[in-house]
Amino acid sequence: MRIRIFSAAMLLLAAGASAGEGAAPDTGAATELVLKKGNLEAHVVRWPQPTYPARAAEQSLVGFCDVRFDLDADGCPRNMTPHCSDAVFCQSAATAMAAARFRPRIVNGTPVAHPNVVFPLEYRIDGVPPASPDPRTLTVCP
Repeated sequence: MRIRIFSAAMLLLAAGASAGEGAAPDTGAATELVLKKGNLEAHVVRWPQPTYPARAAEQSLVGFCDVRFDLDADGCPRNMTPHCSDAVFCQSAATAMAAARFRPRIVNGTPVAHPNVVFPLEYRIDGVPPASPDPRTLTVCP
């Protein structure tokens, strides 16, 4: 059984966003990705590296999480709240995003914080149909 976790191919804002060129590789390697929405511009510096929960792997459970957070001026996610298709993925998603880093937009020489960023993560197992990324099916993690 091959287990894969996909970091977001793009970052999203709660209201929607467009990403610049680049996509997150399966390995989480440093590929340039720029998030742009209104006055927000952030570059992924360190990709989240989620681990597949053992219980989920044993049960061949696939899932999807939207990790919502505020991006501070230092490029760190703060006030994180994972919204996941199954609670088994909550801790993995939160831990991975806590270690992620971004290079925020610079305005007049000063880095700018931005609230309400959403970063999707998908947990997949080869041969198992993927989970629905429908936000209406996600549960707020404790």
